[in-house]
Amino acid sequence: MTRDIIEKLRAELEAGITTEVQAVYLLAGIRKIIERDGLRDEYPMLKFHCDWALHPRMDQRPAREMLKLFDDAHVDLRNGIELHDLPAEAKRGVYRITKMEDFEGDLERFLAWKELPGLRALRADGWVHFLRLYSKVVEDIPLFASEADRVRVARPTIGPIEHVASVTVHLDDGRETIKEAGFEEFVYRMRWVIEDKNGQSGEISIYNTFTVREPDFDH
Repeated sequence: MTRDIIEKLRAELEAGITTEVQAVYLLAGIRKIIERDGLRDEYPMLKFHCDWALHPRMDQRPAREMLKLFDDAHVDLRNGIELHDLPAEAKRGVYRITKMEDFEGDLERFLAWKELPGLRALRADGWVHFLRLYSKVVEDIPLFASEADRVRVARPTIGPIEHVASVTVHLDDGRETIKEAGFEEFVYRMRWVIEDKNGQSGEISIYNTFTVREPDFDH
C-alpha cells in the first residue's frame, strides 16, 4: 500500500503541482505515510501542515506552539514596534512560522528520503508556487488556543498563551504582474491575522513572487 501511495505521489510531482486539488492530494498521501510509519516526531511540522490542510480548525499542540510564538511577540507588536525591530529571538520565531520555513524543510527532507522529486525539480521557484496553493487551501482555517490555554493551564513545556486567541491566514493575489527584462512575475501576499482575547486584531504580511513568463531568447 505504501509503495502504491509513493508511486501516485511521484506521478503528481513529476507532472507538477499546479492546483489546490493536487496540493491536497500530495499532503493527504504524505500524511498517510507519516501515520502508517509512525513518523510524526521525525517530521512534526510536515505532519502539522498536512493536518491543517485537512481539518476545519486547528488547536492541537503544534498549533499552540505556533500561537505561543505570536503570543510572545504580541505586546511589542500591539505597542507599535515593527516586526523587524522585535528582539532577535522573537523576530526569528515569527518569521520562521509566517514564511513556513520549517514546513518547507520537513517536506523537502521527506521527499528526498522517499526518493521523490522535490518541488524545485521542475522550476526553481517551485516552493513559492506551491506555498500559494497551500495558502489557498488553509486560508480561513484558524489556529486556536485550546480551552486549557484560555484558562492559563497550558502544558508547562509550552507555557500559557496569555494574549492571542487565534491566528488565521488569508491570501491576496496581486492584481497585476510585474514585468521587467522579459520576465513576468506573479505577486501574492500571505496575511497572518492575529486576534487577541480582547477582540482586537493585527496582521503580518509576507510577500512572495514566482515566474509566470520567462524571456524568449529566440526573438
